[in-house]
Amino acid sequence: MEITSITPTGFKVLEALNTYRFLTIPQMLRLGIAKDRGNLSKVLSSMISAKRDDSGIPRPKEIGVLDFGSIAGIGRLARLYFLAPKGADDLTALDRDGPPARAIEHAVRFRNDYFHRVNTVDFHITLALFANQSGHEINLVRQYFTRLPKDGKAPARPSTSIDLRPGYIDPDSIYKITDQDQRSRLLLVEIANGQKVDRIAKKLIQYAQVLESKKINQAFDYDKGVRVLWIFEHQRTLELVQKRMASDEWVQAYEQHFFLRTLDGCDRNTLLSDWQRPCPSSAPVVLF
Repeated sequence: MEITSITPTGFKVLEALNTYRFLTIPQMLRLGIAKDRGNLSKVLSSMISAKRDDSGIPRPKEIGVLDFGSIAGIGRLARLYFLAPKGADDLTALDRDGPPARAIEHAVRFRNDYFHRVNTVDFHITLALFANQSGHEINLVRQYFTRLPKDGKAPARPSTSIDLRPGYIDPDSIYKITDQDQRSRLLLVEIANGQKVDRIAKKLIQYAQVLESKKINQAFDYDKGVRVLWIFEHQRTLELVQKRMASDEWVQAYEQHFFLRTLDGCDRNTLLSDWQRPCPSSAPVVLF
């Protein structure tokens, strides 16, 4: 197998896409893949352009890209890059540490899911930057946009899907993070885009009922308290959900498992502090 010459920045791009699956240029800059947008754009262009070998035959691309165009009132959306089969082959052929390389074989545009997916990756980046800064290790990562193998004729379920028998609960992402004292925490994360208070309230109640059953603990062989993080696009939506939950007995009974905040208030330096409970009278709490 021919290995395309990979620059140090190109190697960082491939590793990051293998880890996060989809990334925008701003997200790559946040990860420190390159120092400036101009140089990074040149590297990305060279990895996605139609290269040709000495015989003039096109060579496969290392990465792919999805363009979502523009939205009125918002402007042009940042393009999303992903790992193509050639890039995964190049990573596999290198002497490297890290998880096996997994290409995205058939990428399709997901316009209705764009912001939700970008925000989900943003939190993954925040958690990874926090882990690097504080000496933690992320031992488990699952995202809703990766799929489990199909079971017969049934549609493929998200890799985050937890079998409740009967039914399922599908977090947006699941992480297990371990500190230097080998204490592990299981985090189930929900990204609440938009203002659909009813849907969020119903899922909070479902989580409380599932927490009572211990089925999440059983699924992950985890004997400690599960943390369910809700990260809201809008502060007003968070407040309306809190108002709704103030009278719900299920959520009140298990509110110590729930942690709420807004997207713009979540970064690696504030990740542990200033979370809110579902009931509005509660004081801010730490994540762990």
